[in-house]
Amino acid sequence: MNPPDSPHHSQLGATIGAVGGPIGILAGGIIGGVIGGLVGSKIGQKAANLVNDGMHALINSGGSQL
Repeated sequence: MNPPDSPHHSQLGATIGAVGGPIGILAGGIIGGVIGGLVGSKIGQKAANLVNDGMHALINSGGSQL
């Protein structure tokens, strides 16, 4: 039971919380961005493959005889 010590501890906790909050948000944003970028590139690759396959199918099926 030492009242003079408790304000110091609560201040330290508040400081760690204030610093940790933005760091957590930044880390979440970076991780989210990386995951989002990977997912986006996978979808992009899939779409590009579908377009390429479609173009090849058109060209190979005689679609180039316009």
